[in-house]
Amino acid sequence: PTAPGAGGIAFLPYLNGEYPRYFIYGPIVFEAVSGDLALSMMSENRVSMMLGMRRSPLFSSFLKLPDEQLQELVIVPAPLFSHRSTKGYRSPVTSVVSAINGTKVRSLKHLVEVFRDCTDEFIEIEFAEAGAEKMVFNRKEISTATESILADNNIRKQFSDDLESTWKSK
Repeated sequence: PTAPGAGGIAFLPYLNGEYPRYFIYGPIVFEAVSGDLALSMMSENRVSMMLGMRRSPLFSSFLKLPDEQLQELVIVPAPLFSHRSTKGYRSPVTSVVSAINGTKVRSLKHLVEVFRDCTDEFIEIEFAEAGAEKMVFNRKEISTATESILADNNIRKQFSDDLESTWKSK
């Protein structure tokens, strides 16, 4: 985490030429919000206005420092991958993840831990923006679908390198 003026925006550090940190679960890509991503979104008037209207934490928490409850924002940076489980859902692209099965998401690593440790029949993903719909998936189906979605889209890894040990540990 960085303070304003120290290489990032509040707790949104710049990538400095590195790839973004990400995790793919079924048809959804999750990414830790970086200063680079936030600045590019805020610099587009249309996107900035939309974030403000939806009361997105990306917009409202822009200059807040991390704490125990929220260490970093997690966003869906891209449209959903095509899969039958997404039928009927609007794409949550640019939405900030607020909770998984009722557990508040504190960081990308925490999101991975919640998915890894979940034994519930369903996965319920909640987003922070006003009017955002919850997404509910059968946990076994979405978990099984992940490998085929990665293969179909020529994606080599389900997660960024820093999350591998988190996902694979139990």
